Amino acid sequence: LDRMKKSMPGIRVEPLPAQLQRMRMIKDPTEISTIKRGIGVVKEIFSYLPGIIKPGVSEQAISAEIHRRLILGGFNKIYDIFVASGANSATIFYRKNKGILEENSLVLIDICAAIDYYVCDLTRTFPTSGVFNDRHKQLIWEVESVHTELVRALPKGGSLSSLSDLARDLFRTHGLDRNY
Repeated sequence: LDRMKKSMPGIRVEPLPAQLQRMRMIKDPTEISTIKRGIGVVKEIFSYLPGIIKPGVSEQAISAEIHRRLILGGFNKIYDIFVASGANSATIFYRKNKGILEENSLVLIDICAAIDYYVCDLTRTFPTSGVFNDRHKQLIWEVESVHTELVRALPKGGSLSSLSDLARDLFRTHGLDRNY
């Protein structure tokens, strides 16, 4: 929103009226069908990915395959596809997709795309070996714990910066700050 305001000086941006926000919460059968169709495509993609996530494969190749499948599935707007392996998976909003998958590492994949103006934004983590080892399971548990604590501690109306600071503190508490 800030970028939009800066790029269009003189334009006033206001939040939607509460009545309109409430109207958008209720979906008609066509909207529900579109949302289910989009989720189905992304679910198929996530089901396909374990077969191509292997050591030596590039993040870029996986991103390209996801992009191809989204287009074939009817998505008309692709916002971001993050494929972040190894240390890259701990980088918030890692966008480069330039890494090569390593043996016994994790790959975080975030897909954000729209089908008929309805956005699907889903994230999953996969092991490059095909199986989560004990260290992977422990790391996922720790990150989920940080997430739970973060949601509980979220200040109402807090800024993105304060949220990031809080997340960094929680990662530090769990010994994960080197990955933040």
